[in-house]
Amino acid sequence: MAKFSIVFHGFDHSANKKIVEELNAKIIDEMPNTPNLIIVEDLSEQQLEQLELHPDVVKVQKSQGFSPAMAQSVEWSLPLSGIPEFHNRGYTGLGVRVGVIDSGFRDHEDMTYAYRYSVTGGDVTNDWANHGTSCAGIIGMRNNTLGYLGVAPDAELYCIAMDQEIGFGNGYSGADIARAIDHLIGKQVKVISISLAKEINDSGVEAAINIAVNKGILVIASAGNSGEEARDINNQVMYPAKLSNVIAVGAVKRNRDLAKYSARGGEINVVAPGDGVRAPSGTSFTGYQSFNGTSCAAPFVAGLAALFWQQYPNYTASQIRNLIETNVYDIGKDGFDKSFGKGMVISPWTTITNYPGRLTSNAVILTNTGYNGSIASDKYIVHHKYTPQVTGKHLFFVDSATVDTVMNVYDDNYNMINYDDDNGSGTNPAMVVNLTAGQMYYVKVASYGTSTGVYSLKVLTPDQLTILEDTFEPGAPHFDYEGDWRQEKEAQSGTYCWGSKSDTRTKSSTKFTVKIPSDANTPLLIFHHKMNADSRNTMEVIINGERKFLRTGTFGSSTTIWSDQPKQIELVTGDNTIEFVYNMLGSAITGSNQAYIDNLAVVFYSPFSKSGESIDYPIAVNGTSANGTLKDTKDLFFMYTAPHKGSYTFTTSSGFDAYMEIISSNKSTVLGKDDDGAGDGQPKVVVPLSAGDIVYAKVYGYSHSAGKYGPVTLNITLPKASSANISEGFEGSKYAFNFTGDWADSKVEASTGTWSRRSKTINHKETSTMQFTESIPTNYTQTPTLKFDYFVSSEANYDYLEVLVNGVSKLKASGETGWVKDYSVTLGTGNQTVTFNYVKDGSTSKGQDCAYVDNIRVSY
Repeated sequence: MAKFSIVFHGFDHSANKKIVEELNAKIIDEMPNTPNLIIVEDLSEQQLEQLELHPDVVKVQKSQGFSPAMAQSVEWSLPLSGIPEFHNRGYTGLGVRVGVIDSGFRDHEDMTYAYRYSVTGGDVTNDWANHGTSCAGIIGMRNNTLGYLGVAPDAELYCIAMDQEIGFGNGYSGADIARAIDHLIGKQVKVISISLAKEINDSGVEAAINIAVNKGILVIASAGNSGEEARDINNQVMYPAKLSNVIAVGAVKRNRDLAKYSARGGEINVVAPGDGVRAPSGTSFTGYQSFNGTSCAAPFVAGLAALFWQQYPNYTASQIRNLIETNVYDIGKDGFDKSFGKGMVISPWTTITNYPGRLTSNAVILTNTGYNGSIASDKYIVHHKYTPQVTGKHLFFVDSATVDTVMNVYDDNYNMINYDDDNGSGTNPAMVVNLTAGQMYYVKVASYGTSTGVYSLKVLTPDQLTILEDTFEPGAPHFDYEGDWRQEKEAQSGTYCWGSKSDTRTKSSTKFTVKIPSDANTPLLIFHHKMNADSRNTMEVIINGERKFLRTGTFGSSTTIWSDQPKQIELVTGDNTIEFVYNMLGSAITGSNQAYIDNLAVVFYSPFSKSGESIDYPIAVNGTSANGTLKDTKDLFFMYTAPHKGSYTFTTSSGFDAYMEIISSNKSTVLGKDDDGAGDGQPKVVVPLSAGDIVYAKVYGYSHSAGKYGPVTLNITLPKASSANISEGFEGSKYAFNFTGDWADSKVEASTGTWSRRSKTINHKETSTMQFTESIPTNYTQTPTLKFDYFVSSEANYDYLEVLVNGVSKLKASGETGWVKDYSVTLGTGNQTVTFNYVKDGSTSKGQDCAYVDNIRVSY
């Protein structure tokens, strides 16, 4: 049974109710304290349409599902915010009514409730999520000989329970939350605490909150626990906390550092203790549990509001809010920032200890020589200021630490760029961050808990690192991939990324092996990732047979966007076989049914294995030249992928007598070598290659003699007379062209043989695309030509196949064509991008409603 919230323009409850009754809609709650909101059940399409068109109705919305904002952590105690300072002065929340909306409120030895009620008619003492009892306990655990002490132990707790709503998983209906708020308005509470979160706003909840605030009630909500999820890491605050008239609360650990799961965003107002606070359990009359998450932090602030209201009983809600937001321990950037809001809530009598590095304004200076620091008691967070001199990837890492640390990197506005939190394993944090020369950055080092000790923060610049990177743009890949992933136009940056096979019904994988030298420090695998698939499907990263990363599909959620923060996984010295696997575990195909990665890199520091200094870490050649620096008596390696079949000429430009070997992809067979073929001590090697062949150029001073070193340019001359006949009939497992797009191999139709390529099933006004690019040399021996066979089965004059070359249409075909063979198109020189589009321009489907191509040939 679906519930709908109807929000009206006017506040005449009788008139609003009459509108609903005239449509015979079933009213389940008239919301007497929220006169512009009515909750109904099971609207027909006609009823929904009539209500949406009614001039007195603002919005009709199907109720949203809200989830408890829970997490996991370790135990710690409450005095961090100076709450005993209130209690010692006699302020315990006495006489202040605090409303709590949650899953249920169990009878407990350490709890006294002023009022309990279930808006859904269930058993209010059944805390089905083991959540509500703990939320209420954070506020009001009694001052007795049992258990623990709440923030406001004498506050009057008005607790509204809701049953789990069918269809929302482990969550609640927005309509029920609105009803709970309405009920608490009627009970004249001063504060409402909501530890529930949802990405999408619920109009009924918002309308009820607006009424509550207008009646002088202070509403406080948990910001959400999406801090670790792959999305915009600086814009994660959920509803209702995201509403401007609600106090949004994040969670900090016992060292005042932000809990890694705590949501960040411009709507964060304050943070409060919320990581492993002891609270009554909802499963036992005498039980307690370590309660975690922003769900814990929000009732902490609600309890604080009760203390202030007892201290200032005549204050308005806005004045109490001001007290909460001005009595803070400022952390991070001075004043407001997206991580800590205005700071961690404290009592007016709490003493703030200042020290170098507490805030960005007094951050210690980090230079390329590093910084040696210490973490002392009550000084658990240290900010460092760093200004890079060059643009590119920088490696930050903590070394020689006697304390377990966590590290974050922020831009100059304190937007978080990346973090490394090892869950207290004792491993020193390390991360690679792409920085811009001349811009200011902040590196925060904090103890994992409240341990103390010394640390050494190091930074390595791009010239000190070995960076093996693949952006998946056209050109030589840095890794030798196996599997069925391919280039896709879904890039995180640039044009292309690497994507799983879209038509898989089981799994799709890609893998490569990279060797890390034995002297390497902090080797890391880095990549951005995205999924557009059913929530039951997964992407995993497996390294040397061990799963290191798992992500589920999120089609329809904001998390279908690229990860804002690159994933970083530690590698080991020696061989690392890295595999990305997309598993289709659900039966439904949603979205593109794919996983994607982009901007993949392997980064490490090695005193003896810089880029180009070994065949395992060559300098990749993109185009026809590349630069490197040869060290005295050493070797310099380049890697090149041949774009066409023919004879290639390799030469060098340097200031010394050089020698060069061209080595095959097996890294051992020498295909050719020379010392002075180009004159002036510069070698010249000519080798025949096929399209896609990978070779390595090894350059060194003649006889490896001392004094023969310095900058080197490798030059490559393409074959003088080029000819090619490239054909793809889709019968084999390896394609002759690098196809991108959503077309897939098919056995349904074939011009010859068994297989062809078929467009994706699409809806009205959609397009299914397949594309490849072939580079045609200017010195061709025959006119460059594209030929292919095609078959269209569609609604004539509406749905059609269009073939374009560099954006220029060369063919449009519609209706039932049967197989048309040897369709010919003249190509130009340079990069020729061929696009096959099946366009659905009509709402009617006829025939197979698709297009096929087969036997694609390019000759020149």
